[in-house]
Amino acid sequence: MNNRSINVGGNFTGAASLGDNSDVQVGSIQHDSSSQGWDSVILETRAILHNLEKQHSCSTTAGKFAMVSDAIKLVENDSSLTKRILSALKSGGAKAFEKAVDHPVASFFVAALEDWQKTHSVM
Repeated sequence: MNNRSINVGGNFTGAASLGDNSDVQVGSIQHDSSSQGWDSVILETRAILHNLEKQHSCSTTAGKFAMVSDAIKLVENDSSLTKRILSALKSGGAKAFEKAVDHPVASFFVAALEDWQKTHSVM
């Protein structure tokens, strides 16, 4: 097995297991280009969702909604993360963001973000 660590920004700590047995260590990262910014937002979103799998099951709709609710709370409480995620959604499109996140709750998460964006008149 090949393990690797990836540092991504966020307001929580811990590690999450990705599908390829990688560890995601939450920390901070510099965004130097739009592509790198997109990649880091995708990695950060994956890390958030994978971290929340410890608390919620992806096998039920209720578990998925609970996971997305907690993920949205994390986004709402971090204005920098909010701006980066909403910018990535705007620049790459919701479907591309959802596909890139590649997580069982990605469609729920993107729909919640789009609704949040509309109701908060952000970006």
